[in-house]
Amino acid sequence: MTYVMGIDPGVNGAMAVYDDQQDKLIDVTPMPKFKMKVGRTTRERVDAYALHQYFVTWALMGTRLAVMEAVSGRGNQMGGAAFSYSVGLVYMGLVAARIPVETSPPNVWKKIMRVPKDDLGISQRANEIFPNARHHWTGKMGGFKDGNAEAAIMAYFGAAHMLHVAPRDSEEHMYKRAETGG
Repeated sequence: MTYVMGIDPGVNGAMAVYDDQQDKLIDVTPMPKFKMKVGRTTRERVDAYALHQYFVTWALMGTRLAVMEAVSGRGNQMGGAAFSYSVGLVYMGLVAARIPVETSPPNVWKKIMRVPKDDLGISQRANEIFPNARHHWTGKMGGFKDGNAEAAIMAYFGAAHMLHVAPRDSEEHMYKRAETGG
């Protein structure tokens, strides 16, 4: 078994694990989060401890590569600092768990995987790739969980396009290639 993890970073993102040898989606998990009071508002934040536990577990299971969406700043986007913090937590969690990480900008991996930009198109493409996993990105009330679908497709993308070409020359090098958008 060769596990590849796909990660849609951010508070509303998700993580997915794909088994390259069995051509099977093994796990899809929403980004772990908790609520905290910020001024007068309660906001969600990524739970660093739960995230680290997830990565350590999958590292012990033999995950060979994590592919994370390379994100960039979006001007005056509200919550930009919190989003950047989440991306940093994900990246550092992978490094701490010793899972090699590669990044790919959304315009690159989505073009290669023929993933549309709209939620309905993302859902349809995820259903084409994983016809038996629809329940991972469709909520109980019929809502769509785009982070789950994108993480699953990204894991598949990583297995198909990055796993066998990712350099393995040194442990240090495995982490210096990732562009986190900072």
